Amino acid sequence: MVFLRGLRGLCVPRWRQFVGRAPRAVLRGVSVAIVWTTLLTPPGHAASLFDPALRFRTIPTEHFVIYFHQGAEPLARRLAALAEETWMALRRPLGVQPPPRTHVVLVDQSELADGSATPVPYNTVIVTTAWPAGYEFIGEIDDWLRLVFTHEFTHIVHLDRSEGWARAIRRLFGRMPIGFPNLYLPIWQIEGLATYEESALTGQGRLHAGDFGAVLREAAREHVLEPIDRINGGLTDWPAGQASYAYGLGFHQYLADRFGAGTLTALADATARRVPFTASRVFKRVYGESLGTLWREYERSLLDNAPAAVPNTGIVRLTHHGFAVSGPRFDRFASDTFGAEIVYSVRTPHGFPALQRLAIDVTAPAMTVRAHPKELTRRYLGSTTAIGRDELYFDQQELHRNVALYSDLYALSRATGRVRRLTSGARLLDPDLSPDGRTLVAVQDRAGQRNLVLVRLKADTSEAEATGHYRNTRHRRSDRPAIPGRVRLQPDPPHRNSDRRIRDPVQHAALVARWQINRCRAASAWRALGNRDCRRRHKGSSHGHTVPQRPRRDSRLAP
Repeated sequence: MVFLRGLRGLCVPRWRQFVGRAPRAVLRGVSVAIVWTTLLTPPGHAASLFDPALRFRTIPTEHFVIYFHQGAEPLARRLAALAEETWMALRRPLGVQPPPRTHVVLVDQSELADGSATPVPYNTVIVTTAWPAGYEFIGEIDDWLRLVFTHEFTHIVHLDRSEGWARAIRRLFGRMPIGFPNLYLPIWQIEGLATYEESALTGQGRLHAGDFGAVLREAAREHVLEPIDRINGGLTDWPAGQASYAYGLGFHQYLADRFGAGTLTALADATARRVPFTASRVFKRVYGESLGTLWREYERSLLDNAPAAVPNTGIVRLTHHGFAVSGPRFDRFASDTFGAEIVYSVRTPHGFPALQRLAIDVTAPAMTVRAHPKELTRRYLGSTTAIGRDELYFDQQELHRNVALYSDLYALSRATGRVRRLTSGARLLDPDLSPDGRTLVAVQDRAGQRNLVLVRLKADTSEAEATGHYRNTRHRRSDRPAIPGRVRLQPDPPHRNSDRRIRDPVQHAALVARWQINRCRAASAWRALGNRDCRRRHKGSSHGHTVPQRPRRDSRLAP
């Protein structure tokens, strides 16, 4: 569009007459040139990818420039060391020198553990500071920062590679997408290689995760493996977006086990020389068999090693959404003599994510469903639900300043069905309600850690008060979490031990809040590694958990 506006400004009246007499072949050539220019030019983005309230600084290293904002400096300095280690580790697996300079943005503006990488217009990696929750398909990890950076930097080393004609294109026209042939590979091939290397280099990751491996094992056991033309994207059933990672990882592992891991290097080198969308032909040259033949043999190996069918041991399937169902809780206030109700979250490609209710019959010999699931309200992400007598409390994520995704608490009234927002910008997850119905315990996200906090609810629902060790004094007043009148987060006075934050001593813990009635106030549960011990509070002491210290003000950060 910029090109066309510039032409219109330079034209004179005779230009239209010249075009009117021009041969059709010339006009057709000009049209094709304009289309190709539009397709091959990287799109410009008017809006920022990051929260405008964040003020970034840099840490330069030998091969990287680390960008971080206020509150993330400790993680950024650790990432700087990890990045150089990963640069050295990736020299051998892909058989090429990694790029001499890569820009890495470390940002804390979402509760989603994520990362991205692109070689256009320059090598850039974006990593979020949030760690994955226990129910996500990441596996047992003790260093998320190392894992996600290894995955994303593998993308950079793989996609930045240009050989033959592509190298000449880059010298003539610069860093245009057409000069990066590996950018045009199938998604399962791009993500499969990065997922394989994340596990091979770190010893963790999804290759060694039992829950992630079950995606393929269960599909093979049921003889419902996805064909190669569907795993590249667009699936409207499980495993949806996970398919390209699961099948791509499995296929690269199959190639490495059968032909040797060194053939993956030869494959990456061969695809970097191909014209876009023609890279499948290199499999014949590298492995002696076509891609289709290799894929059929890979599927046969999955079917041959599939686990035997598990006999029915009384397990009854209650829902048939066929996608993602999480966070089931019994609604003890809605139960009667003959039945019970379960509240859960569901995400399908056929509608908006929702909080739903299911009525079941508990008196029958085999538990049966009494009615079809009923949608209570829409819910964007979030898993668990706190069951109250008058209200249901849940968390979901909302846009914050148009770019950030922050999780907050909401209350659903049983009487009216109305949803009211309890917090704004507080970044609270996984709530649970105390037995007396006066206090919520929730997880609060911070850069590189998750803390348990108490949210105190007043008896009068028109106004509620949340207490927890929560400070946000470094930001401008307009940047502080705007808490509505119903809920207010306050700093804890030093003498009020019962209101202090319960902080997990293990940094980067994926916590899920749970109330224990008799033994302790709250507990942190590990989904993958088992339960952590309770945090007990004795009157007049802080035994059983660490008391956080107030952070010192850093004059180097912007106010």
